[in-house]
Amino acid sequence: MSLRIRPLHCGTITQPKTFYLYWGGFQELISVPSFAWLIEGGSKNVLVDTSFAHGLQYEENLRPAKRTEEQQLDARLAKAGLKPEDVDIVLYTNLHWDHVGNCALFPKAHHIAWREEMRYSMAPLGMESLFYESPVPPANTHPKWLTSGIRLDPVEREVEVIPGVTYFPTPGMTIGGCSVKVETSDGVYVISNDVISLDESIEIGMPHGYVFDHEDAIHSLNTIIRTASGPKHVLPGHSVQVLERETYP
Repeated sequence: MSLRIRPLHCGTITQPKTFYLYWGGFQELISVPSFAWLIEGGSKNVLVDTSFAHGLQYEENLRPAKRTEEQQLDARLAKAGLKPEDVDIVLYTNLHWDHVGNCALFPKAHHIAWREEMRYSMAPLGMESLFYESPVPPANTHPKWLTSGIRLDPVEREVEVIPGVTYFPTPGMTIGGCSVKVETSDGVYVISNDVISLDESIEIGMPHGYVFDHEDAIHSLNTIIRTASGPKHVLPGHSVQVLERETYP
């Protein structure tokens, strides 16, 4: 078995840098990739996150995101030689709009999220309702996972979903954020929850700029770094540098 991770670039999101890096980049506007992550070479095809939904005008509601047709998730999977029905398992690092937007593409897959993240996404506090799309007046929408027809399986402990792929909790950026450990021929990689969104977070030890719990975020950041074989084995949630390679390893 030789596992590898293929980052699927599914569009871009433009925000002030300080949104992605705690206490930094206040006056800098950056465009970052939105990812889904395909884990290949295992006993099953595993997808981590599904990016944001296609065709919605996110520019109009504080989430400036866009993609080309070739950046649609099904098109990215096709380039990797797969159809949506070939995906066996979908893992969610969190249930924000830009991670769960295309979950309906995979009605036959086994979908997995952290139980507390699921609970909170149905009745989030304050402006967090915007991130979870639940409920956002005047449309009074509901979380994508709840209305898409998929069955989302709640877990509340670390789980090895297939040999060499482990889903484990890394809260802080969200109440129930998780990361994914992948054991490869080149060592252990970690697909980071957005608690680490940029490479700079690793370098300076500061998490995502918007966090649910700062103490949890710092603890999770350090857990991710310790779990990976080295800093280069951490794959941040919105890093442009990730695109320098087609697969890891």
